[in-house]
Amino acid sequence: MDRDEIIKSIDESGLLITCVDYQLKKQPQHYGNRDDIIQDAWLWLLTYDLDKLWDAYTNKHLNAMITRYLQNQIFSKTSDYWRRYIRFDTITEGMENAKGL
Repeated sequence: MDRDEIIKSIDESGLLITCVDYQLKKQPQHYGNRDDIIQDAWLWLLTYDLDKLWDAYTNKHLNAMITRYLQNQIFSKTSDYWRRYIRFDTITEGMENAKGL
């Protein structure tokens, strides 16, 4: 099985969407970035090491692997996701509040 088949399986099962929605229940303030989180997770899966992806797929650990990735991205203030989206939103909101907008 190649990467395309694994990705297709994840897409058809809705696994990624389910994992994202579950993690966002814990942090509902990030729900506005749901589509960005999903796109980042797809990009991560498409560039992830194929051997590790295959191992997680065959051993039925994809759910745990995706959940770990999402937790690291959403809950860590040093993650790429946090720097790209949350920090920018926080800075923008602070500027709007300072200007009285």
